[in-house]
Amino acid sequence: MRLYELWSARWDRTGVWFLYMALKKKYTFIDLFAGIGGFHTAMHSVGAKCVFASEWDKNARLSYESNYRDIEPSLFEKDENGNYLYFNEDINDVVPALVPNFDICCGGFPCQPFSVAGLKRGFEDTRGTLFFNIANLVREKIRSGYPPKVLFLENVRGLKNHDKGKTLSVILATLEELGYNYSYEVLNAKYFGVPQNRERLFIIAWYKELIPYESFSFPYGIAPDGSTIYEKSDLKNGTLPTKVVSHR
Repeated sequence: MRLYELWSARWDRTGVWFLYMALKKKYTFIDLFAGIGGFHTAMHSVGAKCVFASEWDKNARLSYESNYRDIEPSLFEKDENGNYLYFNEDINDVVPALVPNFDICCGGFPCQPFSVAGLKRGFEDTRGTLFFNIANLVREKIRSGYPPKVLFLENVRGLKNHDKGKTLSVILATLEELGYNYSYEVLNAKYFGVPQNRERLFIIAWYKELIPYESFSFPYGIAPDGSTIYEKSDLKNGTLPTKVVSHR
């Protein structure tokens, strides 16, 4: 899926000027739960520099390094003992102070339920889950004076109704508690010229003190002429045809 479409949304529609400004200067991002690099490919395509990544699956790590070593060699630097400095393995071992400061946090975190005991719909309710690792890293960066400007999060469609909506409610409340406005939407890859009927929930959150706007308009697809579709009702007029290329 062409995730960079989420970054090229027209800023005059939403007032979220960072989407425009980000394309005018070099910005940095971290890639959590990185897999083989879907976020990395999207962010690199619009000029972003990855300064930290985390992925625990050994085969995914091999693919990730093979995919990006040439374009981002500093990401795979090692210390004198042969340990990666910025290509982390276990998200639970991340020390926020050792993560380079960054503008954007990308993460496709697993969908996990939160404890219903004493549920307060906020940061403390996320402890013990992998989303907590994202929230804690962001909180520590805020405390150190380097708040991430944008959080770009992805999950399965089912997150929207997971545990009767409680899971998403806690996540969104946590983002508010950390000082972020947010918007979320379920998007389907098939409307972006990709040969997959694949729905995913995306959350865009922006730090209110740095970006004082209230809304964000998601693109819903790509029109046959290559323009971006911002109204869901316009999908009925057709989208970019999919193409499967055979490599032999």
